[in-house]
Amino acid sequence: MFLRFNWLIITIPSALAKYSGWGYNAVLSTLRRHHLVLKIVIIVFILTILYSLVSSLVFLVMDKGEGDRTVKRLSWRIGLSLVLFIFLWAAYQMGWIEPNSGPVRIPPVAESSGGN
Repeated sequence: MFLRFNWLIITIPSALAKYSGWGYNAVLSTLRRHHLVLKIVIIVFILTILYSLVSSLVFLVMDKGEGDRTVKRLSWRIGLSLVLFIFLWAAYQMGWIEPNSGPVRIPPVAESSGGN
């Protein structure tokens, strides 16, 4: 059973509408416009994870396997990956992001009748 954050979807916009003087729909549409911010946060996380991975490879080659800098960078990479995964899960549960089918659209297969 997944933990649902539906109460946040209702509580945050209604609280903002109450205290800001805006209407509920105006607050909700403003919150939905921030998809670009979420995409930027996700891209920054991915780039930071890749930087940590590449720097750990560089330290592995430079230190010839003798230092602990490689282990520290790989530990950072694992931690950042977990934080990104939890952030994506929470954003999905709160309705901030929605899955889509991607750039490739596969048409549905038409069912044939038994007359062939």
